[in-house]
Amino acid sequence: MNIRSSTKIAVVSLTTIGSLILPVSVTSAAATPPRETTPAVADVASGMAALADAPALPAGTVETLIEANQDVLAARSGVGADVPGAIGWDLGAGNVVVRLPFSPAGGLRPESAVTAQFAPGEDPVVMEVVLTERSDTSGRVETWVNGTKIVDEVVSDSSAPVKQAKGAKWDRFVQCLNNAGVPAWIVTGISLACSVACAATLGVGCAVCLGAAAAGFSGTVSFCIAWARG
Repeated sequence: MNIRSSTKIAVVSLTTIGSLILPVSVTSAAATPPRETTPAVADVASGMAALADAPALPAGTVETLIEANQDVLAARSGVGADVPGAIGWDLGAGNVVVRLPFSPAGGLRPESAVTAQFAPGEDPVVMEVVLTERSDTSGRVETWVNGTKIVDEVVSDSSAPVKQAKGAKWDRFVQCLNNAGVPAWIVTGISLACSVACAATLGVGCAVCLGAAAAGFSGTVSFCIAWARG
């Protein structure tokens, strides 16, 4: 999706995720105005727990799922897939999550991917997140859920304070990422994408979203998920 130069950019000084205020500014990269998004924090915490406990799928199973669901996993962004880098998790009872990363491209962050959750007798839940770096402190966040683009915004670091919601697993997760040195705009991008995915899929997309983030950051997010659970 091309950004028209005539699009008016509005600015939001703070993005609220639950009761957490993230230290970023958000601008709309599309014609729709930016918005504050409040996720179901319990749903996000449930998604974190599901991925933290889930065993990895065998590589052969992941390849078979990708071959059988090429249309479902096709990137709406048009970015090429890195099939050998795909991974998956077994959530039990026939429920699985598959993450298909993108091939390296200019400015594209490794956290970007198409991730899908498959469950017996149900339509798959597919989430595509594209994080494109614009500078060391800013980037564009694009998110598709089941083929529909629902986020297209630019986020950047700011000097605004962080307000913690004590006892909330999501807040602990974000705090852990910040403490680990993950750039604030990327943390915000994940927060924004996950909150919208949870709302759009009635909580089902939480596990899908966290799966994409966890694989993109490797051990850092896996550690933070475990730490957030207390």
